Amino acid sequence: MTNFCKTKIRGEVYSFDHLQSHHFDIAVEDKTHRVGVHYTSHVFTEEISEDTKPDLFYEHNGECRAFCFERYEQSKILPQFIASHDWRYVYHSYRKNYFLVKNLTPHPYYIFFKANRIARKGDVSVVINIVSAYAKKRQITSAPAIRFARLIQLLAEGKKNQERKECACTNTRVTCQTKTGPAGPVFYFLLTGDILPLL
Repeated sequence: MTNFCKTKIRGEVYSFDHLQSHHFDIAVEDKTHRVGVHYTSHVFTEEISEDTKPDLFYEHNGECRAFCFERYEQSKILPQFIASHDWRYVYHSYRKNYFLVKNLTPHPYYIFFKANRIARKGDVSVVINIVSAYAKKRQITSAPAIRFARLIQLLAEGKKNQERKECACTNTRVTCQTKTGPAGPVFYFLLTGDILPLL
């Protein structure tokens, strides 16, 4: 469960009610899968630098980072965006993570997450952990992709993700081409341009 404590920074109290754990349903073929969503503090904090003032320190689960006003404001869109299924594809990152992109001004907003099947707990079968989210000027230009609904279906059924497409991303508009080898889809990771760290 996600549970962030309110914090007072420079005279203003910041609440994290919008980042409470939640769930949504997604229908794939003839089945409906319930997906749980949790967040980490990285969606509203950044790494501490030499210039970070102590009054910005925020500690959660033993990790101390710097509260980021920009990330905090952007994080308010996360629950609705994730639950609305407003994307056709999600993309493979490194470290076995995935990411999706929302077109914000002035820079695209990258949302990194891990998705895992869990032993049936109540009616939730897949859990998404949002490990980081931030706007980035330099974009990822190519990454393998999979339809989000299909990813959830594969995870819920305990199957390996073997469906990847190489996608070229330009200003968050995507064109895809399937790469197929003699034995079926080619399984590989290809990221050109900026490989974003989970900051």
